[in-house]
Amino acid sequence: MPASKEGARNAGDRLAMKTILPIVTLSVALLATHALHGQNRDKAPPISPAAISKIVKIVLRGEFKSADKRTPVYISEKFIQKSWLPKIRNIEFVLIDDAEFKKRGKAYFFPKAPYWEKDEVRVDFGFGDSCSASGGSWFFHVTGDRVRDANKGKGGGWATGCGRDEIT
Repeated sequence: MPASKEGARNAGDRLAMKTILPIVTLSVALLATHALHGQNRDKAPPISPAAISKIVKIVLRGEFKSADKRTPVYISEKFIQKSWLPKIRNIEFVLIDDAEFKKRGKAYFFPKAPYWEKDEVRVDFGFGDSCSASGGSWFFHVTGDRVRDANKGKGGGWATGCGRDEIT
């Protein structure tokens, strides 16, 4: 092969490598990023007790305002601890166990522990019994123990009910 053709071929190879190398590097980086995001979606980090404590206080302060006279508020002890309850003037939060919850008929409760929904932590809070209840949903940005309210324009309600023969 003449020298000029061989030099042109080598120059062409170098140009091809200069073009292909960035494309391959970008492709590998995108695949790695996609794999990491897929892992995060499948395996959400645990929510710390300190973050849950802050969430419970924000929700209860949002749901209950100070009262003119002492008012007991009965809340199921599921998913919460006494130390997480906020202080609100004339509101006395009383944690009750399952037996007391059934005995009372209806009470306030968190139907499940806070959980990740997309990039936010969701918590539901409501009033009712094991058959019929309704309440609201709250959303938070959580990073470690840091909690920020993410309810701007969100929220919404939820309800549960049992089938009944009677017409209401």
